[in-house]
Amino acid sequence: MPHNFYYGLMRERFNKLTMLTIALLFGLSAAIGIITPATAAGHCDVTVNQGESVNDAILAAGNNKTVCLAAGAIFEWSSTNSDPAELITITNEGITLTTDASNPATLTDNGASFFPVIEIFANGATIENLNLVRNNATSGGQVIASRKSNALIQNNNISGMNNLSPAVTIDHGIPGDYSDTVSNIQLLNNDISGEFAWGFGIRSENGPGVINDVTLTGNVISTNNTGFIFDSNNSGGLNNADISMSGNTFTGSRLFNNTSSTTIDIVRNSIDVSAFTVSTSAGVIDMTCNWWGTANGPDGVLIVSGNGKVTSTPWLTSSNLNGHCVGGLAGPTNAEECRNGGWEGFFLTEERCVSEFEKQQVRSDAPSREQARAGAPTRR
Repeated sequence: MPHNFYYGLMRERFNKLTMLTIALLFGLSAAIGIITPATAAGHCDVTVNQGESVNDAILAAGNNKTVCLAAGAIFEWSSTNSDPAELITITNEGITLTTDASNPATLTDNGASFFPVIEIFANGATIENLNLVRNNATSGGQVIASRKSNALIQNNNISGMNNLSPAVTIDHGIPGDYSDTVSNIQLLNNDISGEFAWGFGIRSENGPGVINDVTLTGNVISTNNTGFIFDSNNSGGLNNADISMSGNTFTGSRLFNNTSSTTIDIVRNSIDVSAFTVSTSAGVIDMTCNWWGTANGPDGVLIVSGNGKVTSTPWLTSSNLNGHCVGGLAGPTNAEECRNGGWEGFFLTEERCVSEFEKQQVRSDAPSREQARAGAPTRR
């Protein structure tokens, strides 16, 4: 389906949603009859029950409101390229879309279209605690597409099937107007699985807008042996982006980067795969202090192609993502190197640091104080 058609359709839908929002805010929301006041101890401004329209509830709520989906509720539809059906479009500022974390609601689109399940067109959105499923999608049909600043996507189970697009995409601006500067996008503690072209993507396909900073922390991303894409499409919109990924577990096998960003930090993650391919045409990617499934680190696992630079030494020598990052480093030979080389935390004294390194070489854990006092520290 040509992109121009998609952009035109989305502009038309965006304008209609904006008009509907204005009408609802002038007192017509009561006539819709789909919103039930929340009873959850002040945590919800609006509660949406199964069978009601989530999108209409969000529009009627206004800015800076919390919209709760009823515990265990199932919202399911099938979009087409000509009809997005129940696509959740967030056009109000500061909306939080949430549910009971112990019994979450589920949003599923089974339609063979380019529409995502949730599209964020306003600043300050929070999407949390939901089961989100996107099946049978064509190119563009992500689970979540975020286009504005201060978006927080956390504690969601994200799954489905789309072999042409990422499960979650960060972009800037609305279709037809990509001039925004987007900042402070956070993905925290999500579980992303299924068959997607990429688990996660940051894209700047059209200028002149830019994306400043994106953070991924504590996520588990296991999408059909795929990984991540950072794609500026020659627009320059990611050239100064600060992309930080830490504390995540990845089973994906590849990363594609064509930005010239010098601040892509993929540090202290678990990347336990047999092979991980990085194709990078420019920029610098810091992949130090990761756990590669073995104390030998990325040797024989990390494969790099292109003109960009990837740094992977030192690495973690255990699965403790907060452990000592010393893999691949030469050992200390004197007290000065112990003091200034990052080894002083291993042993109670600098002298013990040198002697024990000579005996045991690199190791990831320090001996206990009891072992050190006894004069016979051992590998834990």
